[in-house]
Amino acid sequence: MPFRILVALGVEILASAACLATPYWGFLFFMFWTILRPQDDRPNIQGLHYPMVLLISVLLGTVPRMAAASAFSMVRAVQKLGLVYMYFALMIMSAVASGYTPASSYRVTEFLTVVLTCLMLIYWGSNAMRLWGILAAFFVAGMQISRDALTRSHVMTEQIGAEKFDRLNMLKLNGNFGQTNYLALLMSILILICLNFLYTRYSKWFKFAAGVGICVFFVSFLKANSRGASLGLAAGLLVFFLFQKRKAVTALILVVVASGLLMFAPDAYFDRLKTIGSYQQDASATHRLELWEIGLNLVKSHPILGVGPDNFMEYAFNTPHDAYIQAAAEMGIPAMLLYCLIVLTGFISAIQALSLVKNLPDSENLRAFCVAVACMIAHIIVQGFTTGFAHREFVYFFITLAYAAQMVARNMRDSAVHPPQFTTPVLVGHTT
Repeated sequence: MPFRILVALGVEILASAACLATPYWGFLFFMFWTILRPQDDRPNIQGLHYPMVLLISVLLGTVPRMAAASAFSMVRAVQKLGLVYMYFALMIMSAVASGYTPASSYRVTEFLTVVLTCLMLIYWGSNAMRLWGILAAFFVAGMQISRDALTRSHVMTEQIGAEKFDRLNMLKLNGNFGQTNYLALLMSILILICLNFLYTRYSKWFKFAAGVGICVFFVSFLKANSRGASLGLAAGLLVFFLFQKRKAVTALILVVVASGLLMFAPDAYFDRLKTIGSYQQDASATHRLELWEIGLNLVKSHPILGVGPDNFMEYAFNTPHDAYIQAAAEMGIPAMLLYCLIVLTGFISAIQALSLVKNLPDSENLRAFCVAVACMIAHIIVQGFTTGFAHREFVYFFITLAYAAQMVARNMRDSAVHPPQFTTPVLVGHTT
């Protein structure tokens, strides 16, 4: 057995043991790995299946704690995730109806890990600090991806009409966020997370790190040069402004962000944004229109259960590049409507959580988290019209974080309204 396989096996054993012993930190590491890991296991650990081993280890460490926690209700958590489970059930039905192809089998297996992870997200997101800890795992993974994007990536040249545009291409690194639109999506999501972190009461050093992160993610975002992600970021920033109490401070921050965009963004970024209106000369846009037409035709011919999850490319030259058409074409109109309902309820949950903690003391950290989640969901709602991520893990992670924030906010509100009563014990035989 090669030495690198032995090393990888040793690390895997140590990681799984650590996840069993300290499942919260193991869960954070699993979230970090989920964002960072390649779409397929790296060649030197392909036979070891790192993600599945980590998931099982964290799950084995988490389930006993779920059962023992008096404040955690499994029934309530499952009810919160009911729509996600319904979506998973439709995915299985669609996969079986279409012949359970290898592509569908892979997607169903992957989504099973998503469902289990969402359940653990509900449990481990039990307070504002732990919720921000989960987003910190995204932040660390994003910094690593940014380092790769800025030092190890390749340039992809795209021609629109008579103009050529250079964009980051990380596909040779085989990452979950290697494709340019997904890289831009991750970077803009991380920018929104860092902006909202500035409104917390955590250490100034952490906020300084968030400020540095904004700059790093901003550079990677510009180099990816994605129009869909730019529209999504604009939607997220709008939500960021609307739901902040300190409008003047927020407006100043947005002015700084806009100034940085105008000063440091290359001309190619704005030139490419302008091509939205001249889609006839844009091969990327015309290909999207062709893919959407294929998707709509598949919806007409398979309206109930679709052609099966991840089977779209059996009928087209590329993925659908639209989350809503993807859900409808691959899993049927009912699944598409359910997907829209899931995203909408996630956004509403974040807003309701904000309302619950509106006037509560010491709620700044949770409030900032709720706004961050609302921004992220607004982003994926908008970019979903140009990028096909209806089955991707991060969508459901963000939705589940909104559910968790709502549960934490409700507990905080109930504790404030009905504080625990303490009685002074009476000593037997004691007289005053």
